[in-house]
Amino acid sequence: MRGQLLRVKAVEGLHVGPCYELSRQAKRHPCRITVKTRRGRFDAKSGLQLLEAGMEPGERVELCFDGSGEEEAEAALECFVLRDFESESAAASKGGCGTEISRIPKKAPEEFADAKAAANPSKERASKGGCGTKISRFPKEAPEEFADAKAAANPSKEWASKGGCGTKNGGFRMLISMKHTLKEAREKGYCVPALGIGNEHNLRACLRAAEEKQSPVILLVMYGNNPDIEYFGRIATDLARRAAVPVSIILDHGAKYEHAVSAIRAGFTDVMIDCSSLPYAENAAQVKEVVKAAHAVGVGVEAELGHVGSGSAGTEMNGEGAGDSVFTVPAEAVNFAAETEIDALAVSIGTAHGAYRGTPKLQFDLLQELREKVPVPLVLHGGSGTGDENLAKACRMGICKLNIAYDLYRGGIDHLLAHDVSGNGAYGLYRLLGQGIQEAAEHAIEICGSAGRA
Repeated sequence: MRGQLLRVKAVEGLHVGPCYELSRQAKRHPCRITVKTRRGRFDAKSGLQLLEAGMEPGERVELCFDGSGEEEAEAALECFVLRDFESESAAASKGGCGTEISRIPKKAPEEFADAKAAANPSKERASKGGCGTKISRFPKEAPEEFADAKAAANPSKEWASKGGCGTKNGGFRMLISMKHTLKEAREKGYCVPALGIGNEHNLRACLRAAEEKQSPVILLVMYGNNPDIEYFGRIATDLARRAAVPVSIILDHGAKYEHAVSAIRAGFTDVMIDCSSLPYAENAAQVKEVVKAAHAVGVGVEAELGHVGSGSAGTEMNGEGAGDSVFTVPAEAVNFAAETEIDALAVSIGTAHGAYRGTPKLQFDLLQELREKVPVPLVLHGGSGTGDENLAKACRMGICKLNIAYDLYRGGIDHLLAHDVSGNGAYGLYRLLGQGIQEAAEHAIEICGSAGRA
């Protein structure tokens, strides 16, 4: 294990952009790269772990390299510079400030004297010297190399339209509307997994799975699954911004306008309004009201036409869907999408929500017709228990968002029951549940074909 001593220099610690950029650079090398801080050792290839490392201004950290390619990685990261950008207004008023990580020389040259004093405010620390960190300011006209970061710090419609939603496009903004990720999925023939969450533990498990598989991800939050959706929104959006992959958070099956407004206030990037049990005209009318409010603040909207029934009673699947299911009519779907101006449409082709007996027979001919005629990305609800082969085929044929919840929770419970939780084993409750959920989430990502698409 080779080590390299660094000092973190920042105004308010190391934040989202720099952590993401460091993880992105580290992933280019095959060797194991870790960051050793006073809190422990963290995987440099995981933006989420780097944020959890909690590196502080002036703290000495160590980049460690182990395995083939370590010399190349060490050379590449030796003088690695990361910058943490303020908002455009703050940068304009203050002139901007930089966050840098740089190698610590034994004795800092004279040109670094001011930076040395800034990094070591006390006389005792200043007398020890050697910060090797240079403070830089952004000119009024930022050079081209900062264009993506500036846009990420102050996201605009123009930046979003250029595709600044994923790691490979250079932007730092990880919390984005699913409008952008679903558009790319539709064009390139894969599906984005939408994973059910309700608390911080399964939220973190799903983010770990997405980072491990380098997949964009959508997080589903049912209204009422968490006792306080607006407070939970603060947790979810904060963790999503720290992720190293594109993350969207959507209200799942909002039953009325007020639910959608609560989700928007909570910071969700998207909302799903489900009025599919109503007649067509009433469904469209209520959806249009939500679209008007959501689009005004840049939030995407999903609706449902046809009706995906419930398998909660153990309904036997026979190709007709659950007892209360109604298949989507293509001609109605085309009109509905145009009339409501929704961003995604959930369709009914033979699945059901929750657990049911048997394996459903999906209507792939209907799916093909919907994909050819409907101009917005298609969504499939009730993915749990539908069968890997069915789901993978649906994703290849045009489903752009696949909802999975029951299979995740079942995976967490099964993993927990497979371990001894007697005595002090009970302390492993959340860890074991998280591991099971993460494994199930990674499996869903593989089915969707979204691995490596971030």
